[in-house]
Amino acid sequence: MSSPGKIKLKIQKKKSLFRGSTQCLNGSHAHGERDQFLLVSIVRLPEYPIVLQARSAMECESVCLNNCSCSAYAYDGEECTIWGGDLLNVEQLSDDDSNARSFYIKLAALS
Repeated sequence: MSSPGKIKLKIQKKKSLFRGSTQCLNGSHAHGERDQFLLVSIVRLPEYPIVLQARSAMECESVCLNNCSCSAYAYDGEECTIWGGDLLNVEQLSDDDSNARSFYIKLAALS
């Protein structure tokens, strides 16, 4: 049973999840809004990550926010993982699965 506020994702293998950044498409913020991130928890992370060094979660988020091809990021210790383009094979896992991780999906600002 999910607690209130948790989002249950039903994503099948070989399906993609991503909506491009309005900021990147038109070079400005939509109505002064910036792209945001949605926390997705208890999942198998997407395929084809790019691993970078970052000093903080905020720095990792900033890297993704300022990279038009970045569609999501995860931060674990000093490791910043980003994904570009489609997010492939994200899979919801059980709460007790030791492989479960969390990541943030970039959501385009409303235009």
